[in-house]
Amino acid sequence: MAHLKATASEVQYGLFLSFSGDDTRYNFIGFLHQGLEKARIRVFRDEDEIKVGDKIGKTILQAIDNSKFYIPIISQTYPDRKWCLIELERMMNNVSRSKDRKRIFPIFYKVEPGDVKHRTPHPENIFSKVELRKFKRALAKVGKIKGWKVHEQQSQIEIVDKVVQKVLEVLGRKEESEIEYPIELDDLTQSLEDSLNLVNKRETSVGREREENRKYKEYVEEEQMRSVGREMEDDGKHMKYVSDEQMRKRTSVGWTRETSRRREREDDKKHMEYVVEEQMRRGTSVGNTREDDGKDMKYVQEKWLRGGTSASRTRGASIRREREDDRKLM
Repeated sequence: MAHLKATASEVQYGLFLSFSGDDTRYNFIGFLHQGLEKARIRVFRDEDEIKVGDKIGKTILQAIDNSKFYIPIISQTYPDRKWCLIELERMMNNVSRSKDRKRIFPIFYKVEPGDVKHRTPHPENIFSKVELRKFKRALAKVGKIKGWKVHEQQSQIEIVDKVVQKVLEVLGRKEESEIEYPIELDDLTQSLEDSLNLVNKRETSVGREREENRKYKEYVEEEQMRSVGREMEDDGKHMKYVSDEQMRKRTSVGWTRETSRRREREDDKKHMEYVVEEQMRRGTSVGNTREDDGKDMKYVQEKWLRGGTSASRTRGASIRREREDDRKLM
């Protein structure tokens, strides 16, 4: 087909889809894109229309400018994607300048419009406050526009049918809106199988992550227990070393004190022996002196009786002087 070779600046699109692939690429967007194609509505979707070698940013902006209507699918992560916000801001500007020739029909996918109006975007790679203000204004404007709300338990096929009919109506093909554009059973089955396979892959991935997290947690806990055990063992060794050191010091001090006391007792014993020996020696000397004095007295008495009173007295006086001299000498 000729239009496959044309660039985005040369092709007129009936509809431009803007969405965050993280939330909608493999479920709602697949159903919506399939329904629009079956209604023969020319839709720009980046993964289908951008060719190898194209400049992505330039191609997307040209496609927005060349589209008649816009459907941004506002999901939870949409305000956090910079290119989603760039697309939204470009679409809102085109609608404002077109004087109702271009229109925008937002779909609020599992979010509330009121929340979108007050949402502060946090996309990566935004370095300008001017950009941030522009994106916030674009979110506030689109949050005020009546669109479709997709809830968790709501039939997505029903919403897709409503969107297709509305687009056909505004494209001037109202008569075609009466025609049913059912999704073929085989296509629906394949789409559901793809979605289920994706869910299974995600569940497997989540299960694997949980298992890895569990193993990592067990490993961390085991390491912590080993670390605590090593610390307790080191503390035990340190306490035993301190206790042994204290006992050794106490034993050493006790031994020193006991040795000192034994020496003191030995010195006291030797001193007492010396004192006793001195006392005994002195006692012996006094005893000998007294014995000599007794003999002298006996001799004097005998002399007194034999030699008379005068001689005895003279001799006694002499003896007393001798004894007095002896005592002085002692």
